[in-house]
Amino acid sequence: MDNPKHFLHGNWSFSFTHPVTKQFYQNTATVPGNVEPELVRMGLLGDYMPADTRHATTQFDMVDDWTYITTFDAPSLADNCTRDLVFEGIDTIAEIYLNGEKLCDCANMHREWRFPVTDRLQKKDNELKVVIHSAELWARDRTPDMFPLLRNASSQYGSMTYLRKARHSWGWDNAPRLMTSGIFRPVYLEDIPTEHFENVYYYTARIDEEKGIANLGLHWSYRLPRERSTQGYLFRLTLSCDGNTVYSFEENIFYPRGAHRFAVPLDKIKLWWPYGFGDPDTCDLHLEMLDGENVIAEWHSKWGIRTAKLIQTDALEANDTGEFIFLVNNRKVMIRGTNWKPADPLHSRADEKALKMLPFVKELNCNMVRIWGGGIYEDHPFFDYCDQNGILVWHDFMFACEITPRDDWYCEEVRKEASFIIRKLRNHPSIAVWCGDNEGDQFFRSLHRGSIALPSDQIVEREILKDCVLRNDPYRDYVESSPRIPDRCVKQDQEDFFILPAEAHDGSTTRREMRCQPLENHLYPQDQYAKALRSNTSRFIGETGPITFNPMTDNESIWECEKSRAMRLWNVDLKSCGLTYCDSHQSDYYFIRWISSGRKECREKFGRDFTAQEWKRYCTAINIVCADIFKDAIEYTRVMRWTKTGVLWWSLGDMWPMLFNYSVVDSDLHRKLPFDWIRQSQRDLALMIVRKELHATPLLYAANDTLQAQTGTYRITAYDENCHAEQIRAGSFTAAPNSTIELAQISDEKKQLLIIEWMQDGKPTHFNHFVTGQAPHPFEVWEKWNEILKKHFQEDCK
Repeated sequence: MDNPKHFLHGNWSFSFTHPVTKQFYQNTATVPGNVEPELVRMGLLGDYMPADTRHATTQFDMVDDWTYITTFDAPSLADNCTRDLVFEGIDTIAEIYLNGEKLCDCANMHREWRFPVTDRLQKKDNELKVVIHSAELWARDRTPDMFPLLRNASSQYGSMTYLRKARHSWGWDNAPRLMTSGIFRPVYLEDIPTEHFENVYYYTARIDEEKGIANLGLHWSYRLPRERSTQGYLFRLTLSCDGNTVYSFEENIFYPRGAHRFAVPLDKIKLWWPYGFGDPDTCDLHLEMLDGENVIAEWHSKWGIRTAKLIQTDALEANDTGEFIFLVNNRKVMIRGTNWKPADPLHSRADEKALKMLPFVKELNCNMVRIWGGGIYEDHPFFDYCDQNGILVWHDFMFACEITPRDDWYCEEVRKEASFIIRKLRNHPSIAVWCGDNEGDQFFRSLHRGSIALPSDQIVEREILKDCVLRNDPYRDYVESSPRIPDRCVKQDQEDFFILPAEAHDGSTTRREMRCQPLENHLYPQDQYAKALRSNTSRFIGETGPITFNPMTDNESIWECEKSRAMRLWNVDLKSCGLTYCDSHQSDYYFIRWISSGRKECREKFGRDFTAQEWKRYCTAINIVCADIFKDAIEYTRVMRWTKTGVLWWSLGDMWPMLFNYSVVDSDLHRKLPFDWIRQSQRDLALMIVRKELHATPLLYAANDTLQAQTGTYRITAYDENCHAEQIRAGSFTAAPNSTIELAQISDEKKQLLIIEWMQDGKPTHFNHFVTGQAPHPFEVWEKWNEILKKHFQEDCK
């Protein structure tokens, strides 16, 4: 039951001193909010995310006194309540004052800050002041031994490693450099009954199908005044499904904490299932505390009863043994999913925009989304959506491409952050696994060969975060890093230092002679993606997609935003582009690399190049190239079940206006061409044509990612280079539950677009496609084929 909240939102007094001119500015600012829109409104800043410079906001990075002030009258306090002041998110280094009294020094944007204020509030004219300091200056003041001596992702971002601030803020290939500050999440007074349930944790220990029961457990704490005894208190638990009580329990308590384990019959409840396997059903959990006949406190929540296990061994061995596979309710799940970045670089806007972006996850037929460690911890509504739609969540802690510090202050701050986040989110059934970081182990492997450092020396990931999961969510699995690389793999690298290929760490090189390889990996080959995919040894691909070129939006407004840069950089030779020149503009280096590599790919696939004036045609061309990579990754993984167990492609959405980026939805929520291809490849029942080996005969498969047998008929229509249609094959199929079966060989002699349609109950269900023959295929032909695909996509969405 939610406690009453009195929000302190709206226009606050806002002031700061310019770090260069020393001029003092004063105005108003919206809370929740970030400073950049306020600077625009004050006429001190133009576009804070321009395409042509990464230094638009640099002059404000050293502002050391962003000051927010509001005054308010204290609302009346209900009987038997206390009051807390709560900040759900402050970015990042701040002091908080109430009526002149300093409440706290904050140094972590990922934590909630909560203060008891019952006796600190006046009836009238309370003043609340927040002073936010420069994150960069704060990091400079830390002594050097607080930083690891080992090299991090970039020497330019030394402050990034020590600040508990979203990593993308320093600039990323998918994000602008925007060292934003602000009170970015709600701030309010919360009235809390003096007696209440807190820290409730419930879990499914086991689904025992042989006995027909689900083994469940519950932990709870009860807060009451110190002078109050629990004598005569009765605790009551009720679990109901579809309005019917399936289990109840009550007992007298003698201590204000309790635990209870119990079993319920499977035929009395509905399990929570991931998308495609069944419905994400929930039951209702209701807790009550009674004093005699009086209910003095109650608590209720939805309970998604399910087990979620990650079965993982240490590494992929030379004899090709090793496991990395998700099980939900004892069933193997072939993972089809995407990676998630913050929906907006201004975090005060990210939560609302996330709810607009999330339906794309369902539309794309994903059954998992991975929250990337370079962003933020999403709020409850994000997970509510995933709970309600059967979307599993792989959740990184917020560390990315870095080697984490080891000093006591930092480690303790991480412990507080992780404990808070786990307790906040752990009862969401959608969360399948906690992960220590993004690519931390990989940086050890690629950057520190020859040193004595090993992945296990990462205290934060190997000890602190794991301990936080064990203490706060012991019935959910934890993996130390994505990808997780065992020490012995790195030691072997050190032994083979002079003979290992430079690209070995990216998972694209088959080295059967090596003793071990990661079971989950990120696959980003520089070229020849299809070859690299088929030689990749990992069981599970946690990130993949085109890396040196990207999907392009055909959104006219974003083209206008990036037009001048596109015209300026379209024909710049990457080899002649010095680092200084490239680094002086917002992601210019990436833009030049993407357009240079993309045009090269188009020449190979279509036999022609494109000018900047042909940007719309180039957009179609490069999107076809990228879409084919996403499609190949998904479909190859599905036909290699269970040697391959899943793929999470990179990524769903752009967080700012970019002409090119790895995402399939732009920042205006406009779908790019690969979106439709991915949707078809990820249907829970999909017919697909795949080459298991690079130049092998293509084969037709039926991939069934449901728990029911699927039967139907299919037909394949071929379109030649003149778009003349001919039905070349028809047949029937029966696909066992959770399986992939081979149906037929497909001729590869001609250059044709094949449309595969399958029918169930005599009605057209969905379609997929495949192109035969070796590249290049003339782009003019592909343009015609693309129109055919568009018509099918439109029909398929009806």
